[in-house]
Amino acid sequence: MASEDLKRNQEIAIAAIKQNDFAFLDVPEELKVDKDFLAKAIQANKQVWSLIDKELQKDPDLLTIYNESQ
Repeated sequence: MASEDLKRNQEIAIAAIKQNDFAFLDVPEELKVDKDFLAKAIQANKQVWSLIDKELQKDPDLLTIYNESQ
């Protein structure tokens, strides 16, 4: 059940981030360090990049997604 809630939270969070990058600030902490979630967030709204943890901004996979996002 908890994983279903987290999945639903991810979908809601991505929809919110697509509208406003600052919605990222309200997502659960476990999502803020989840690379899969971060990749979706970056693709949804490139501006979220500035809100991601600085150490995670060094991740080569996330950096590639950021550079390739529109």
